[in-house]
Amino acid sequence: MGDVLTTPVFLVWCARCRRTAVLLSPGVVRGSAAWGVLAWPIPVVGLWAHRPLVQDVLRASTPGAGAAAPARSDTLVDVRWGA
Repeated sequence: MGDVLTTPVFLVWCARCRRTAVLLSPGVVRGSAAWGVLAWPIPVVGLWAHRPLVQDVLRASTPGAGAAAPARSDTLVDVRWGA
């Protein structure tokens, strides 16, 4: 029952994070808005698609994001993906 309640909230949160990342750093976040949300609940796809989505949001939220931005550590994203 908890998944039924938390999944829509999580997907809305993901969409808002992605939208904010696009506004902060246009061109850094890859893919469409639909893919950014729909990739999560699709079986098997959700196992590999979320890592680059979260990395893009992380990079876009870095001050001065873009081609000249310093590389930001993806360690937390990798730990979460590995879990």
